This record gives sequence, structure tokens and C-alpha cells, in this order.
Amino acid sequence: MPDPLPEISNPRLRTLLAYWDATRGAAAMPPCAAIDAIALWQWLGHLILIEASTGGEFRYRVYGTGLAEYYGRDLTGKTTAALRPEVRALVCHEYETVCASRQPLLVTHTRRIREQRLPVEKLILPFSADGRGVDRLLAGAYPASS
Repeated sequence: MPDPLPEISNPRLRTLLAYWDATRGAAAMPPCAAIDAIALWQWLGHLILIEASTGGEFRYRVYGTGLAEYYGRDLTGKTTAALRPEVRALVCHEYETVCASRQPLLVTHTRRIREQRLPVEKLILPFSADGRGVDRLLAGAYPASS
């Protein structure tokens, strides 16, 4: 895996990647069982747990309360179909990329939030039930450091 740590400006996302890397050990991805609220407590409000899909909609199983407040909407239980078409296309492409590569992906987008355009840094991590395919995605998102 290429080392994306130097690209990550947010220290919480750097430690989230370190957690993912330590949890996977020698495997390509950590097991889905490693997605544990107690182990992930320091990131909880900024995490999104996504049910992976092949060629369909992705389902938001958990959408962090900090992110729901930040964006002004809670997507828990909804699919990517609930997003605006241009956002849906972008997000689905990111999720599909992680599912295909089975590797983390760091993205930074400028989002319109409360009438301001703000950069947001998002780290998307793959998890697997069987060690081969991606079953869950865990994304952490924070405002990007300036």
C-alpha cells in the first residue's frame, strides 16, 4: 500500500489510518469485526459506516452526529440515492474506487456549509468479512487544516 500519511493534514485522520493499518496486520484489509464503537470512540462523531455495494447504491449504516450537525442532515439508514445527483456520482465513484482497490482513499472537497465554502478532508477505509471482498467502508471526515 502506498503510504498516504504525508498527504493527510488532519491528525485525527492520520491516527484513524494508523488504527486501520494496525488492525489489518498482514491482511489486505481488517475484518468487519474490527469496526468497534469502543475502539473507535475518539472518532465516532466524525465517522460514516457504509455498507458496500457492487454496482448499486451504498447504504449509510451510521452517519456520525458531528457530521450530521456539520452538514445539516443525517443520512443514517439512507442510501446514496438520497444525495444530490452530482454529489451522488462523486461519492459513489470514491466508494467504488475503494471497493475495487481494497485500499484507503483520501479525498478533499470544498463543500458549501452554512453559506460558506469549506474544505473537508475524508479518509475512506475498506473492511472485509472474508478477507477478499469489501463489505464495509469506514469514512472519517473533518474540516481540512489550512
